[in-house]
Amino acid sequence: MSRIEKYLLFFWGVSLPIHEQLNNFALLLLLLLIVIRLKDYRGLINSETKTLLLYFLPMVLILPRIWGIFHEPSQLAINEFVRSLPLVVYPVVFLFFVGKCGYQDVLKVLFRSILLGVLVFMIVCEISMLYEWFINDEPVEYLWRWRHMNFQFTRIWDAHPAYIGMYVFLILILASFERWVDTKYLGWLIILLFIFLIQLLARNALVAFVVTVVGYLIYVKRWKVLSLILGLVVLFSIAVITSKSDYLKKKFTIINAQGKFEDQRIERFKVSYSIFSENIFAGAGPTSVIKKRNELFKLNGDKRAYENSYNSHNQLLDYLSKSGIIGGISYLFVLSVLVIFAFKQNNYVGLWLVITFIGFTLTESVLERSLGVKYFSLISCLILFKDTSRNAHNIFNGSRT
Repeated sequence: MSRIEKYLLFFWGVSLPIHEQLNNFALLLLLLLIVIRLKDYRGLINSETKTLLLYFLPMVLILPRIWGIFHEPSQLAINEFVRSLPLVVYPVVFLFFVGKCGYQDVLKVLFRSILLGVLVFMIVCEISMLYEWFINDEPVEYLWRWRHMNFQFTRIWDAHPAYIGMYVFLILILASFERWVDTKYLGWLIILLFIFLIQLLARNALVAFVVTVVGYLIYVKRWKVLSLILGLVVLFSIAVITSKSDYLKKKFTIINAQGKFEDQRIERFKVSYSIFSENIFAGAGPTSVIKKRNELFKLNGDKRAYENSYNSHNQLLDYLSKSGIIGGISYLFVLSVLVIFAFKQNNYVGLWLVITFIGFTLTESVLERSLGVKYFSLISCLILFKDTSRNAHNIFNGSRT
């Protein structure tokens, strides 16, 4: 890997969690480099079609966006299409860099750069939080209340905490299982990022990582460490229950005292399913679905969802309500192929990344945000290129497998 290639790849990774426009600029520079050196792909056209189609599997998820433009032409439909372009662009970048430099070298640079980006993001949030806490002369306990957590914590970056949490989870998984962090530092990194996840209140990422750690410790039969971890989880639960902060309690409460779901997402799921049931084949369209959802939110008395024009908060329901069966089948097809491919390649880290992604999408419309599309594009490439990097190398060098 040449110095310019390494620097651009690092710039791309470090900017990913920090700034969307800066990251897009880095991606544009990478594409420009690839175009300049396009002649090096002398064997690309003659390569096996199956290999190339596999690499560009995420591209299938652009089909519902194209359908949206034809079904209901609007600026919103065009914006959704543009936001989905990383599903095509990321495989191009991986094809070039993995083919030329090898999978492990590319992933190592991306891991270090994204880790640095996450740490920079965290440090800036911490400094901003502590500054506000200090100048307002607040009690220490206020550091764990709504004014310094979740969206309030990340507002200096104008970033959604749940999506930053996904990148933190990715770093934790790669650091723990790919062994790229010295063992004497790994424990401290895990503790640091775990506290960061709590401050983000990225509940999906928190649960996913705790399940990962507990499952792994059971697998390797580290019962003493498992007991310690479970003890810490119990202590955290007690701290939340006894906390004076109602905000913190509500965030981690599933069923309230009235026996109802504390989070209203379940009722909002019904709204999206209702819209899908009226437009099973084509969906309501990217613009009409927002109008219909808001009408139903207002009818149901869901003031918060109506005023904020919430999306489905479930990726499958979002595709179904917006693009009908076309969107739903495209989404399930891509996920199924990724799961099967990772399993057949014995890529259990990749398999777990897909499974946890599916978990994230149960309560978030991940692919409706740029950071979410980029996250899925990234983990898809990490899976599809891992055990096929030899094919990518052959493509780059003009030979067949």
